[in-house]
Amino acid sequence: MRLWVFSLKCVATLFTLLLNVSCHVAASESPQSLVTRLAIADELKTADFRRFSRELEALELEQDVFEKTERQYFYYLKGYYYAFTGKYPESTERLHQAIEQSADPKITLKAKTTLLNVYVVAKKYHEAFILSDDIIRHLNESHDPDLYAYSTLAIAMIYSSSALYEEAQLYLYSVFNAPQYSARFQCIASQLLIESYYYLNEFHNMLELMDKNEQACLLANDSIFRNISKVFYSRYLLEQGEYSNALNFLKELYPVVIEENYMMLVSSVEALLAKALLNTKQLDEARLYGVKALENASFSDFNQAKIFSLEALYLVSKAEGDYQQALQFFEQLKDIQRGYRDQQQQQQISYHLARAQVQTKNQQIELLSKDNQLLYLQQQVLGQEAQNARLLLGLFVLLLLVLGCLAYQGLMGRHRFKFMAENDELTGISNRYHFNKLAERALQHCKKRDMTVGVILFDLDHFKQINDKFGHATGDWVLQQVVRTCRNFMRLDDVFGRLGGEEFAILLPGCHADKALMLAEICRDAIEEINTKPSSYEFRLTASFGVTSSDNSGFELKQLLADADKAMYKAKQSGRNQVHFFSGPSEPSSVAGTSSS
Repeated sequence: MRLWVFSLKCVATLFTLLLNVSCHVAASESPQSLVTRLAIADELKTADFRRFSRELEALELEQDVFEKTERQYFYYLKGYYYAFTGKYPESTERLHQAIEQSADPKITLKAKTTLLNVYVVAKKYHEAFILSDDIIRHLNESHDPDLYAYSTLAIAMIYSSSALYEEAQLYLYSVFNAPQYSARFQCIASQLLIESYYYLNEFHNMLELMDKNEQACLLANDSIFRNISKVFYSRYLLEQGEYSNALNFLKELYPVVIEENYMMLVSSVEALLAKALLNTKQLDEARLYGVKALENASFSDFNQAKIFSLEALYLVSKAEGDYQQALQFFEQLKDIQRGYRDQQQQQQISYHLARAQVQTKNQQIELLSKDNQLLYLQQQVLGQEAQNARLLLGLFVLLLLVLGCLAYQGLMGRHRFKFMAENDELTGISNRYHFNKLAERALQHCKKRDMTVGVILFDLDHFKQINDKFGHATGDWVLQQVVRTCRNFMRLDDVFGRLGGEEFAILLPGCHADKALMLAEICRDAIEEINTKPSSYEFRLTASFGVTSSDNSGFELKQLLADADKAMYKAKQSGRNQVHFFSGPSEPSSVAGTSSS
């Protein structure tokens, strides 16, 4: 390896000497030849990066004779080079220089799209969403279909990575439904659509798209995006309980991804194999693939492949009765899930902040435009009847202010009363009425699509004693902290409500009993870990949980809550600070998990 590196250094030194010798030739070249060489370097950047690097070195010696367009082109290529080699601050500086030149709209759009990717990799999500909005406004200025598709897919990817799947679909459809784009862009767009359909539980659309993705990726000779789609299909089979089909499908896929050596994909397939083997009672092989998956996923702090592998190893250890090992995997799983959620929440917060900033900027531009229009009208009228114009303008402005104030007060009042009617004033989550309304709607949706629904009911232990001993202000603080803590572990479509006093309910669409039990145990543990010192008092805070699912209790909300209440009552009887599962009418509840106290 050292000899190879030394040889490369020798070649680079020799090439530099040759460039110095040929400088006088480059100085005499015409601007057109420089543009041609820049275009050749642009084509080489993805086909032959080493040759691309050498071309940039040669061009850098001739910066003094660059025209504005040539300089912009060079800055863009240099920014791309730095991004590819991981030098993100240098890449950002060069790309900004290319954008500021603004000599060629096509090069400007290329530079902005590359800068967008740099921001995402550097986790500068706020800047990325601001830039994506700017790119969207200028997309129609590009007459290059490949550049349009490239920029559009880059924007779709950042929305998809932030779990904003519906927003991502708007851009993906514009590429996928247009026949003028190449098979490669169709392949990438269809894969991202499959991913969005999966997370939105639109499985019918996902299955319909699998064949089209296969065809497009085969034409583009792109096996990576084709196999990513197959991973989502195998996850779908596992969630549907088709474990044998999933196992056979994954065994065929595994040697293919091993050959490609794309480790994120390899670890994902290994983790899913572990889950399929676990559900077909092949525990030894399940553990083997789970360990492999965890090793291959170790290159990233928070990724779904690591979540899959830890979940599989946790369930295998639990099935084998090795509860100490299962607890270790479970604690690691919680940390990874929390980090993964925090990253997505950071991206979504950045998205909303960016949207608000862009809207504010647009409103300011509109206000300035309207001010200019009013000024122009005022000048025209002043030329004829100055006094009357001032009077009319004053009345018009006054009328706008009055109407604006009335409209604003009416709108804000409506929103305020709606919020007060549907949400609990203390905790901010749904009250009993609104929870029942949302839960009924979710249950009807899941029943039509044959999706399992989980229900968690929990009650704070000895809450009356906290109120009596420390005061109602402390009790209110406890309720707020419990809601804030539990919310951290919920998905966007979960329904969370306060049914009254210290009793809360969570409805989990598309969630099987084992995952509902896991979430209940996570919430129970998190509540127990709440630090009560900020309330000015120190006391122990625990809760008792009852869990059921539509598999046992059906899709009627009243029955689901009644059965979860029975399980919760059993948890109270068994000593509190526990999670119990309702297993059927003959056996009201069974212990799902406890904590030593």
